[in-house]
Amino acid sequence: MSRIVRKMLQGQVFHVMSQGINREYIFEQSKDKEKYFNLMKKYTKEFNIHLIAYCIMHNHVHLLIKTEKIDYVSNFMRMVNGKYAIFYNQKYNRVGFVFRGRFKSKVILSEKSLYQCIKYIHMNPVKANIVKKEEEYEFSSYKDFQKNIGICSIKELEEKVDLDQIFFNQDFELEEDRRKICAKEILNVYLEKKKITMEQMKGDLNIKKEFLKDIKRRGIDKDINKVQLSQLLGIARCSLYKYLKKETFSALAPNVCGICECINKDGLCKKCTNKLNEVAEFGIEDMDLKDYYFERLIYIFNYEGFIRKLILDYKFNEKSYIYVSFVNFILKNKKIFQILKSYDTIIPVPISKKRMKERGYNQSLLIARNLSEYLNINLCTNCLYKTKNIIEQSKLNKEQRKQNIQNVYQLKNKQIIKGKKILLIDDIYTTGSTVNECSKMLKIGQPEKIDVLVLAKD
Repeated sequence: MSRIVRKMLQGQVFHVMSQGINREYIFEQSKDKEKYFNLMKKYTKEFNIHLIAYCIMHNHVHLLIKTEKIDYVSNFMRMVNGKYAIFYNQKYNRVGFVFRGRFKSKVILSEKSLYQCIKYIHMNPVKANIVKKEEEYEFSSYKDFQKNIGICSIKELEEKVDLDQIFFNQDFELEEDRRKICAKEILNVYLEKKKITMEQMKGDLNIKKEFLKDIKRRGIDKDINKVQLSQLLGIARCSLYKYLKKETFSALAPNVCGICECINKDGLCKKCTNKLNEVAEFGIEDMDLKDYYFERLIYIFNYEGFIRKLILDYKFNEKSYIYVSFVNFILKNKKIFQILKSYDTIIPVPISKKRMKERGYNQSLLIARNLSEYLNINLCTNCLYKTKNIIEQSKLNKEQRKQNIQNVYQLKNKQIIKGKKILLIDDIYTTGSTVNECSKMLKIGQPEKIDVLVLAKD
């Protein structure tokens, strides 16, 4: 039987694994590991391979390497493993294979996966109970990263590996970098709330459908991990995709006005439209670019009275369907509608994983996604991320908010917003610290302009 062709991409990063025959120890002494390391060091230069991270265990090896030509990976591993096998057989007076078949390789498709792989490689000795801490293990690249010196340091990584060029040039790679919501966490919260067991869920199709309706209602159906979801519910993946695609918001969310909760298929009745018109501001403010990183603030209401209560219900009282009412009202204003049509990209202010788990949805994302669909404007959810869970801004004063929000957001895939007219979406504008920090990060991507749209200004 012919060998399966190894899938590789030009100019990519690979996680390479090689194991001893029959899982036996092939690095019995420290000098054996030193020999393997020296062979790696020698042939990285010969084949123009950049060694990002490594860990030499007793019976296997993990390498994270970057190469410009796909043939170099196989040639590099053949020379290193071949030379070591000769050395090992001679030293221990044995014959036969040393390594178990061909090496395994996995393409790293995103920057996030790259750093996760580095962590995984360095944690191998800890998980094998050889050492208690990564820095205690001598034959890994952890110390290079820790001290920022050597062939596997952060300095070498930044100088020799162009992450932007590797990870951000192809559409499928951008898609890979999108964060997927953990289905198990969402399901556990739902089961606890409804006071039902997993056994009841698996045995009742109606309960499964209600759970899927809840996912759709909260607007997380596109971001949840569907592979994990199908395994948890015991539903074939093709059936799950069909069900989520077939069901519409009108079938899953209450057919009521989000404000007065009277029956209304559009999500906003005439009476409540008139009520919102009475308090609507539709304000547009030009910002001082000396103090702010965005040009204009567009707000629909003042944050007071029943608007304040409505937004609080939307955010904290599980009335996520109210976003339909808000979007419906915003788009009825011709002036705002024409302004919104002028943007290329809509970006919601992200929330942390912890907040997403607690609330179940991102209120800014629901509005952004609905606006994107109505206006036919690109929605970008894979460039701006919140990396820390911080104290709620509403509990702090102006100066504390500025300090609290610093270095909380991270920009990825920056090339997709270059030269774009960006509309940043948030729910409430108080001091502007949050949207200003987001705009500061987005500015790194060199967009043409950044404006902010919020429901209410305090």
